Amino acid sequence: MSGYFSRNETLGWINFDDPVQRKVHQLVEDNNCVRLVRNSTPEQVEAMKTVRWFIDCGDDDFCYDINIELVAALREKGVPYELWIRDGGHTWIYWNTALYLALPFVTRAFGN
Repeated sequence: MSGYFSRNETLGWINFDDPVQRKVHQLVEDNNCVRLVRNSTPEQVEAMKTVRWFIDCGDDDFCYDINIELVAALREKGVPYELWIRDGGHTWIYWNTALYLALPFVTRAFGN
């Protein structure tokens, strides 16, 4: 599913002056998964290939660009994934409908 993978200072609803929010967003940046994939060793890439990756992101989601960067990094490393881009943003309505796609994927992944 879509995720907030790197610090995004253009989000007006986040108060980066708040010490708690600043810490949370620094943790996000410290654990940036795009950077993790790009800097992974061959052994780490092989481990990533054992995971069934499912990425579902709305075309109006503020996480869209970073999700596309993640897909590009996975492609560069030859890690398989399933990508869904659908109409919508980062909303509960979108994620409610996403469950109908994600749950069968997870069921199939655990069945193998």
